[in-house]
Amino acid sequence: MKKIITFLAVIIISLFCLCACENMQKTGTTTGSEHIHAYGEWQTVKEADCVNAGERERTCSCGETETEEIPALGHTGGTAENCKSRAKCERCGEEYGDYGPHIGGEATCKQRARCEVCSYPYCVVDPDTHKKILAATSVSNEKCRDCKKELGDSLDPKNHEKLEGKGLDKVCARCKRTLLPETDAGIVDSTNEKPIDYNEYLKKVNDERRDRLSKPYEGIAPQYVRSDKNKLLTAAEREKYVSSDMPKRNGAMMTKEQALADAEICFKAFYTYYSLYEYFGADKFEEAERKAVAAINAYYKEYDMPMTDGDFYDIMLSSLDFIVDAHAGMYGTSRKGSFAKLNKKYTYAYYVEDIIFREDDTGYYTLVQGKKWYLEKVNGGDFSEYLKVTIDESGELVYALVRIANPDEESLEGDTLTVKRGETEYSHKIVWKKYNTRLSAGETIAGARIENGVPIIHTRSFDSGRYDAELLKYAGTGSQLKKQKLFVIDLRGNGGGSSRYAESWVRNYSGSYVGYPFVFARLNASLSGSSINAAVRPFVPKENPNNTIVLIDKNVASSGELAYQYHSTFNNTLFVGTNTAGCMLAGEYVYVQVPNSHTVFVIGRNYIDGCKDYYNGMNPEGIGLTPDVFVNSTEALDLTMKMIEYYGIEKSKDTSGITTFGTGKR
Repeated sequence: MKKIITFLAVIIISLFCLCACENMQKTGTTTGSEHIHAYGEWQTVKEADCVNAGERERTCSCGETETEEIPALGHTGGTAENCKSRAKCERCGEEYGDYGPHIGGEATCKQRARCEVCSYPYCVVDPDTHKKILAATSVSNEKCRDCKKELGDSLDPKNHEKLEGKGLDKVCARCKRTLLPETDAGIVDSTNEKPIDYNEYLKKVNDERRDRLSKPYEGIAPQYVRSDKNKLLTAAEREKYVSSDMPKRNGAMMTKEQALADAEICFKAFYTYYSLYEYFGADKFEEAERKAVAAINAYYKEYDMPMTDGDFYDIMLSSLDFIVDAHAGMYGTSRKGSFAKLNKKYTYAYYVEDIIFREDDTGYYTLVQGKKWYLEKVNGGDFSEYLKVTIDESGELVYALVRIANPDEESLEGDTLTVKRGETEYSHKIVWKKYNTRLSAGETIAGARIENGVPIIHTRSFDSGRYDAELLKYAGTGSQLKKQKLFVIDLRGNGGGSSRYAESWVRNYSGSYVGYPFVFARLNASLSGSSINAAVRPFVPKENPNNTIVLIDKNVASSGELAYQYHSTFNNTLFVGTNTAGCMLAGEYVYVQVPNSHTVFVIGRNYIDGCKDYYNGMNPEGIGLTPDVFVNSTEALDLTMKMIEYYGIEKSKDTSGITTFGTGKR
């Protein structure tokens, strides 16, 4: 019985202890004999990161385990740089948070700043920031272009906008003031005018021309033989590479040996055929050959590849940069031209538009607002070399500022003219405008017509191969014009050909030999040597009872320029237009095509030196012959006809002896 009672007591006590321990877990406390959990250290089960929570646990001696969440760490660090980027977490590298601010740009008086990243306009306008400032003018203060707010407090009487009128006669369209400064109101303009008299001017230019042409030739007419067999083309080479017509050009790739062979043939050809070999200097050609060979060798040393025909063209042109010849030249597959143009030796005539001058006993003046302002300086100095005769819209001979220049060698910017009235000077920036050339279209190559009682004979070419019949008619007009008191010879656009038509015209008109002074020779090329035996042709002045006006322009070249020269032997001849091409040193050319690059070299065999005295010994190529009266080519005939009427130049009453043919244009 005692054993049973004792067993029941043990069971009761155990149940009591279990209940007490459970109660302690619920309350965290114990009383009396209740069990107290003795947890160990927390142990991390899962590490927390920036985004995800972690977990840790601890265990009681009784075996009970307690767990707990470790909060996510969150992103940290980094800065959002602009509106298209967020901050980058220094811990995990992930982007987080909001996008950054708009940056850059500048707010103005009319616009918010525009973000330089996304172009979105942000912030607010800045009423004090003006980007486009309009300067004060003669009628308005300085102001902002955008918001129109006036920023200054004074006008600028010298700053005019929206000019109207021509030349120095321009006025401000708003205040109507002239550009020139105020002058003494008491100045009285001179009335002692000195207009250009047509007959006096014609006599002056003809006397000057005759004096120049009458001077004996002071140079030495070339006479020489080139006999170095190593430099002459052989018979076989001449047969293969030389022709009288332009060969077809095909591009090619070359080995070093082929390029050097082409260069050798080129320089042999110049030595054999070029009449101006000594004119430009035999030493220069020898140096050019050394230069070309060195450049070819350098090319193959630098590049491990064949040479193109274009590369060969560049090397040869560079070595021959001393040649200034408007006939001789080079023709490749993609480029062509005369040496004068390829070497940029072409000169043009330029003028100042809408400013003309007349003369009185004080000087050369231009009218501005009805008042005389006198030409004082050009570029701060003497203006005489710039002052040339021209024709105004009424037909009167007046003066213009003209500059003959090579735009590739000299600047046309920065020139000034200075005018003066009383003691007041004004300097004006010159804007040079090139004299134009006339294009021939819708007319025959040659023709004769009568306009308002004036015979007009034109010829646009001396190409005998295609236009022989027309050109013979042109030559025949020389006989028909003998008794015409006034006629016009229109050479505009005549690029040359055979000189025999111009020579025939002179003989038909005068009945005598063409006597223009020049040195002439035709090179004789043989296998034993090439020779020149030049002779000086004498000047034979010719009387001319009639008035002859010859029209020229920059497209007049070669035998077209010889026609100019032949006409200059007659008195009473006036040249109107602009300077010619300057294509007069050589002619009767051969075509030499080197075998590998297929480059064609055009080489002139005639030696013609007719302009040494014209330009004081300077090479005339690319410059040309100048007119007595400068006008645009497109206006030359119209202005000439007005000039004829203005001065009442006498015409023949009977033009029935002129056989008209062909069609012409103004």
